[in-house]
Amino acid sequence: WITQKHCIRVLFGDREKFLNKFKTCARTRIFEDQKLDSSFFDKEPSKPLFQTNNILSLFNLYTYHCIMEIFKILKFHYPIPLYTSYNISKRKQTTLILDKPSQTFIYRSAALWNAVVKKLKVTDYSDNVSSVRARFKQLLLGLQHKDLPTSWSTEDYNVSKLACLS
Repeated sequence: WITQKHCIRVLFGDREKFLNKFKTCARTRIFEDQKLDSSFFDKEPSKPLFQTNNILSLFNLYTYHCIMEIFKILKFHYPIPLYTSYNISKRKQTTLILDKPSQTFIYRSAALWNAVVKKLKVTDYSDNVSSVRARFKQLLLGLQHKDLPTSWSTEDYNVSKLACLS
């Protein structure tokens, strides 16, 4: 997560501000600006960079890829060993029945799927993969940038809060 934020700052951050930060030679900067106070060590906020470039945070990328993989597994019934690992409800084909809690991919992805499927408005698997992908990315971007504009919080990737968005 720290590496992702650093890479986003390097790729999309304010280049001039970064280059001027370390010009502490007396010939390039006046003496008053050479004093290193706490503002010198402050990093550029990464959240606005994520927002302007429509980039998902690492936590939301995990959720995004899990949901998209489950959708493709349930839609195409492939790969068969993974498809048969999910316990699909007989009454509602978009709901997955959860077994006892565990840390396996099957359990965690099924729990994520059940939390998100209503918000994705998937009633059956006739939807195109690309349309579901675009819808879900917009939902996650909306969730990611809903709260504080410059600092990150756990609410920025809390999937249960997707239901609160329009």
